Amino acid sequence: MARVTVDDCVKQIPNRFELVILAAKRARQLAKGDEPTVSVDRDKNTVLALREIAEEKMDIEQLRQAEIEEPVQKVVEEEAPAPATAGEAVAATEELSEVPAANDAAPQEAEVTEKQPAE
Repeated sequence: MARVTVDDCVKQIPNRFELVILAAKRARQLAKGDEPTVSVDRDKNTVLALREIAEEKMDIEQLRQAEIEEPVQKVVEEEAPAPATAGEAVAATEELSEVPAANDAAPQEAEVTEKQPAE
């Protein structure tokens, strides 16, 4: 296929927004090392992903499922607290207790200067 257009792809994925999301997902998979199912022909991963979709070389349901599962895994990994020793926790608490709170700071008077009107 010399050229791929959105019209070629919407036959497989009618929603253009979903098409963009799934093509981007497939392009990321290709960038990570997945084997393309179409000839490469010096095309970039985004073009390869669209060509795979247009030529019906990709399992669209599998791609949808992968897109759903990946963000959930990332959120779970990000929320996992880093293991800390008791000593590290105490040291962090002591450091925070030494920092003055915003309300504890001494009020500073602003210097007010009056401008003389020009004569």
